Amino acid sequence: MDSRDSTKDTDCPTTRFSRTATRGGCPPESAVVRHVPSAVISIWKGRGLKYKRWKMLVIMFLVAANGFTEPAPVCESGELFLTLDGKTRYFTGRVPWEQTFDGYLEQFDSAASNGEKIIRRNILNGPLYESHRSEWAHFIQFGTIPQQYFREFNRLLTEGERRGLHFCLVLDMHPHWQISEETTLNSFDTHNMFNRKFGGPAGKPTDILFDARTQDAYLRYIAVAVTNLANHPNIFTWEMFTELNVSFRSAAESEQREYLAKCAEFWRQVYAAVKENDPLKRPVHLSLSERGRNSVPVEAWEEALFGDDRICDLVNIHSYPTFKHGAAKLAASSATLAKRNRRYGKPIIVGECDLGLRNELAKYALDVEIEYRKSLWGNMVHGISNGGMFWWHSGYRENQFPGGITMKNRYPLLTRPVNDFVKDIDFTGMRILSVQPDTRFGGSAIGNSS
Repeated sequence: MDSRDSTKDTDCPTTRFSRTATRGGCPPESAVVRHVPSAVISIWKGRGLKYKRWKMLVIMFLVAANGFTEPAPVCESGELFLTLDGKTRYFTGRVPWEQTFDGYLEQFDSAASNGEKIIRRNILNGPLYESHRSEWAHFIQFGTIPQQYFREFNRLLTEGERRGLHFCLVLDMHPHWQISEETTLNSFDTHNMFNRKFGGPAGKPTDILFDARTQDAYLRYIAVAVTNLANHPNIFTWEMFTELNVSFRSAAESEQREYLAKCAEFWRQVYAAVKENDPLKRPVHLSLSERGRNSVPVEAWEEALFGDDRICDLVNIHSYPTFKHGAAKLAASSATLAKRNRRYGKPIIVGECDLGLRNELAKYALDVEIEYRKSLWGNMVHGISNGGMFWWHSGYRENQFPGGITMKNRYPLLTRPVNDFVKDIDFTGMRILSVQPDTRFGGSAIGNSS
C-alpha cells in the first residue's frame, strides 16, 4: 500500500469514510489482513510481475480463509427469527463482563456448554479498552491504527468462533456521551477518547450531535473499528450504540426532541459507514432502554430510530422490569416486547435483561429463578429472536445474594433446558398463532405452515 502524506485526503479501498477523508493515510496492510500464515505472507509480499498471478490466487485464498464468503443472510425479510450458522433459530446468550482474558474464556466455555449462541461485547469498555485507551487517543489525534488493541480483540473473537459463538459487537455506549451529572452513568470526562482532555475534538457530550469535527473523528473510528474486526464471520450484528435514549434523558423535553432529530440524522451516517466497511453487510442497529425515563416517551425514540431502515435492521430493546414482592414482571414483558415486531416489521433481540434485583429481595430467590426461566420460554412463543442476554458478571456485582453468591454462579445452567429443546427446530416461517389457553394460564404459541 502506498504511503501518503498524513495531511492529504485519502480514499482507501478498505476503509472508507462516509463524511470526510481521514488524516494519517490508509491503515497499514497489517491493519486489514488478519490470521494469515507466514508462508502466505511471504508470497503476498513477493516482488516482480511473475508474482502477479500468485497474488491474485492468494487474495482469493485470504478472502475464503478470513470468512468473506457469502453466508446465509442473518435477517431474512419477514422472518421473526435470525439465521445463525445457516439455520434459522431461537437463541440465548449473555453479556459477560470479565477482567481477564481467561475470565472470558471461562464464560465462553460456560455459554457453549449450555447451548448458548450469542456473546454481546462492547468495544470501548472494560479492561481491554482501558489498557489501550492511549492507543485510541493517538488514533483520534494522528490516525495511527491501535494495532495492539485489535490483535487482542481479534484473539477474543477467534476464541469465541472456536466454540461456535456469535458476537453482537457494540461500537459505543451511553455513559461516554451522558449529559447527566449522575456519576454512576457519566464517563465523558474519564473514559471518552473523543474528549478534548485526551486530545480529541469534543468539549461536551452534545458535540456528537452538533460539532462537525467530533462527527468526523467519530466516523473515522467507526470505519477503522469495523474494517479491523469484520473478517470474523461469527459477528452477526453491529450495535452502533447502546441505549442511546439514556444519554440524553436528563434534558428538558424541548431540548430532547431536538437531540432526537439530530440523533436520527447522524446515526444514518454511522449506519452507512458500518455498511460500507463491512464486506458481508451484516445487520446494523442501535439499542434503546425500555425504561429510559426520558421526558420524551421511549415510543417516540423507537419510532424515529427503530422505524428508520437507514438506522436499524433489527430492533434491540433492553428490558429491565422491576422485581417487587415476587411479582411476575420479566416473563410478562414478552407480550409487550413482541408488539414491536408488528409495529416495525423487524426481528427483535433483547440485548440486555435483568429483574432489577437487590440484596433485600434475596428471600425471593426461588421466584427469581422461575421468572428467568419463564422469560426464556415466553420470548420464544411471542416471536422474539432470543431469550434475553443476561448480565452474567458485573451486572450482578451489586445484586449478590448473602455470602457473595452471584447470579452467575447461582444459575449456571439457566439456559440449558430451552436450548436443548430448540436445538433441532427450524424456526423458518414461524408465526404467532391464535390460541385461547385455559384462563388459568397466560402465554402465546408459534408455529409454521407445516
